[in-house]
Amino acid sequence: MFILAEKASIPIEWMGRKLKVLRASFYRSLRPVVQKPTRVRHTVLAAREDYVSHIVRHVMPSTAQ
Repeated sequence: MFILAEKASIPIEWMGRKLKVLRASFYRSLRPVVQKPTRVRHTVLAAREDYVSHIVRHVMPSTAQ
């Protein structure tokens, strides 16, 4: 945030050297974080698995006996 606030008055390259921040890392931090489709799919599948586990543990044991 400091680099972003001061970039108009101080060169980014100079601040990066002093703060030990790569210029590429600074610009990467400005991009929005977008989840890759694979990560989204894995998140959805994990949520479904948790839901099914919950149903099996808490709803079905009474009918399974």
